[in-house]
This record gives sequence, C-alpha cells and structure tokens, in this order.
Amino acid sequence: MPLKILLLLIASAIALSPVHATTIAVDLGPPMKVVGEKSVTFNSLDNIKLSGQTLSFDIVFPEGSFVRLPVLKKTGVTATGFSLQVMLSVSGAGTVNNSAGKGYVFDSAQKQIGEVQTFDGGSVTTDAAGESARIMLGHVSPLLDKPGMAAPLDIYGAHFEVTLPDAPRFRVTGGELLLSANGSRQANRFEIVNGLAEKGRRPKPGARQKPPKQ
Repeated sequence: MPLKILLLLIASAIALSPVHATTIAVDLGPPMKVVGEKSVTFNSLDNIKLSGQTLSFDIVFPEGSFVRLPVLKKTGVTATGFSLQVMLSVSGAGTVNNSAGKGYVFDSAQKQIGEVQTFDGGSVTTDAAGESARIMLGHVSPLLDKPGMAAPLDIYGAHFEVTLPDAPRFRVTGGELLLSANGSRQANRFEIVNGLAEKGRRPKPGARQKPPKQ
C-alpha cells in the first residue's frame, strides 16, 4: 500500500476515534445548605488556547460529595429550577464566542439524570489591547423538561461534550462551577452533602440507638 494512502487511513482513523472524557475534580467544600447559588473555582484547564478544539469532560466532586435537591413540603416533589453551569475566565483581544455542545448530570453510578441538553450562542468582545473576560463552557438544567421527583435528587457530577471557540488569541486563565437554584422559598435552595460523612452517621446493624431527649 502506498505510504500516502496509509497515512490518510491512519489520519481518518484518528479523526473518527471517540474522544475520551477528561475528569475535572471540583471540591465543593464542607457540607452546607445553600440558598440561591454557590460558586467554586478550578484550574484544570488553565493555559489552554482556544482554537476550536473538541473537549469531552466530566465534572466530579471528590471526597464522596454530592449535591442534593430536597423535596418541597408544599408540592411533595423536588424543585425543577436547579442548574449547573461551567464558566471559563479567558484573556485576550478581540471577540470570543461561548462554547457549543451538549451535557447532562449523573448519579452515583454515573447514570444520566434527565435529558441531554444542548447549548450555544453568545459572545464577548474585549479591548484591542487585550483584557480578561468570562465565557460559558457548559450549562445544564436537569429537571427543566421533566417534573420534579418524589424523593431527594442527588447529583454526583456532570458530563459535557463541547467545541471550544476558535479564538487563538485567547487563552484560559481559570474555571468556575456555578450551582444555582431558582424559585421562591424552598425552591431556591439545595444542599452540599459529604457522602462519606453521611455514611459514618448511619447506625451499624444491631447498634443500640440513643433514646430521644425528652
């Protein structure tokens, strides 16, 4: 087989091979109840130049942490206004678009929760001398198109497949995970849970229970 044809076949095979997901661990911090939103930064993608490349990645929470959407007392189901958004801080000159792609959140077994959602559109223009800006890398609202559930919904991470903007004059300087719950009263809150600590609080089989305080 001529060398030129062989090289073309190899190049085609590489182009058609599946993109392996990069794992981005984001520490959610200590257990807490959150009203409104919570922002956490990460630096796993720092110094990447934006050149239209495809990126497949999983956002995961270390130390057994997860996000719990509680059941609302009034309706008996979970609120549907929760969203998970990944932002990038970039530095450069000119116009840079938001990323385009799709994503979903998953449970403890990395099983998809809700529908795969797509996103694109929007751009930011910086000063000709160059300055910092923020663009969206990915966004998903897992319960946007489905009713709430009659049990707490636990989210252990999110998977995204995106195409970065083709703007080689820009590079990534930081990342941010934004968790938010929209709604009134109980609907605008969620909980950060440490799964390891929660298991540690569960009584062992056969263990004596302390009587409730009178």
